[in-house]
Amino acid sequence: WIVYGTTEMGATRALSWWGVIGYSTGSAVIGVVMALGLGPMIKKRVGAESGYAATDFALRRYGRLMHLLVVCISCFYMYIYIVAEYTSLGNVYATLVGKSVEGNDSKSYTTRIAVTLAVMTWSYTALAGLPASIFTDKFQGSSSQ
Repeated sequence: WIVYGTTEMGATRALSWWGVIGYSTGSAVIGVVMALGLGPMIKKRVGAESGYAATDFALRRYGRLMHLLVVCISCFYMYIYIVAEYTSLGNVYATLVGKSVEGNDSKSYTTRIAVTLAVMTWSYTALAGLPASIFTDKFQGSSSQ
């Protein structure tokens, strides 16, 4: 809902910028608080050379079973995130070209767009790896400013 909600707010003409600003701020604040508050504590407990992620913390503090649970939850969360991102991109594109985002016709149209985006993303990442991902992130960041 965090990824999908902001995009849908922007696509809704009545809410537009106020919805995007409010929703984005509200969803980003918790990440900043956790990064600034919990990040140093986790790094101190785990040690800089032993790891730097939540999965490393779970392994070091609670053992292998909790580590696997955190990995599974993280993968599930990323799956939901990617599905929401592709869904919102398909809906925004459909709105831009004048298609309705409701009904069975739009479902097949937005699904085709989402699958095309997924294949393209997978292709350039599989062929060029992390440098391609970093390049596209830089491009998106500079084009959004």
